[in-house]
Amino acid sequence: MSELKRILAAHPGDSPVRLSVRGARKTTVYALQTRVNATTIASDVKGTFGAEAWAGIA
Repeated sequence: MSELKRILAAHPGDSPVRLSVRGARKTTVYALQTRVNATTIASDVKGTFGAEAWAGIA
């Protein structure tokens, strides 16, 4: 969580953030209270958590 917080803080912008947490039986989506620059944050998220962690802009 601390790494995610660091990444979010490092890329301020206008895009809303949704965090999907997958469990064994369901996926829960959280709308976070932060906004980021979706263009610059992508490589940081992928590099830290893997390419599957980035869904991009929907």
